[in-house]
Amino acid sequence: MVEAVFRHQVWPSENRFHCGGRGISGPDRKQFWFSVFLLWAPEIAFLGSVIPDLLQRYPWAPAVLAVNVYLFLLCAISMMIAAFKDPGIIPRGPKPSIDEDPMVFARTYPETKEVVVDGVRLIVKFCNTCRIYRPPRATHCGICENCVDKFDHHCPYLGNCVGRRNYSYFLVFIYTVFINAAYIAAFSALELTTTTIERDSLADGIAHAPGSLACGLYAVAALLAISVLAFMHCYLIATNTTTNESIKQTWQKQRNPFSLGFFGNFLIAFCPPSYARFVNPFDRVGPDGAVVHPQAPRGHHNACVCTRHGGALIELPDTAPASIATAPV
Repeated sequence: MVEAVFRHQVWPSENRFHCGGRGISGPDRKQFWFSVFLLWAPEIAFLGSVIPDLLQRYPWAPAVLAVNVYLFLLCAISMMIAAFKDPGIIPRGPKPSIDEDPMVFARTYPETKEVVVDGVRLIVKFCNTCRIYRPPRATHCGICENCVDKFDHHCPYLGNCVGRRNYSYFLVFIYTVFINAAYIAAFSALELTTTTIERDSLADGIAHAPGSLACGLYAVAALLAISVLAFMHCYLIATNTTTNESIKQTWQKQRNPFSLGFFGNFLIAFCPPSYARFVNPFDRVGPDGAVVHPQAPRGHHNACVCTRHGGALIELPDTAPASIATAPV
């Protein structure tokens, strides 16, 4: 009898699975928890030092507190989802036989193939690690050791790749950080200014409200740092371009066949459809990696079925390394 285990227990990558395979992350966990600290520390300081003074001074201060808590919760939740959600890992092809040299196996497939998407000819490459032809817009992440659909970048601060399935949560995270940082900076400045006026001295005002100064400076620094990322992704969203494609200048010499227009690109970025997981971590597999007892949790499937609006349907099953999938926008 074949001894079967869950696929996530033997998945050949640098990823870590959590909660029985429901969550997934990359290997760089220390940076992620440091990011969590950087997110929580100023919020706790703001709630502990600035908000109490505002509540004593202004009758509308409870509204300030409510908006701040809402922004922070939205930021923290989107961060956790982006950090632990499958970004769009693509199934690997079949393993070479015991008697077969892996390098010889890889050379049996052409290094590149050509695929046409909306009239534009694109070159897709064979991945020797995953043993598949990567779909258009997919890239192999050297940190997680997976091919990721619509790969944007590997974010060390989230400890995970950012791809098709978690990009919208990543966007919500960076823009809520931007807005909340501006919010904290504004009300910290208000509290420090009011205290300074009452004390008739900036030095006395800082001495009486050091928390306001600390929160304000931290928020301004965070605002400057995140603003570059926020404005860059505004451009990338508007053109339906990934960070990886922008760095490689993929669409500099040819039309981007995945662009849906300005408003369509923003809509698909912030309100994407619910993409199913390509790799089902709940499948039971044998020693050779073949699925013995397939499972199909709600919203998941085993085959990568990717379509572009108005485009052709092409399947990328687990057992066909030579197949190509045209990815959705």
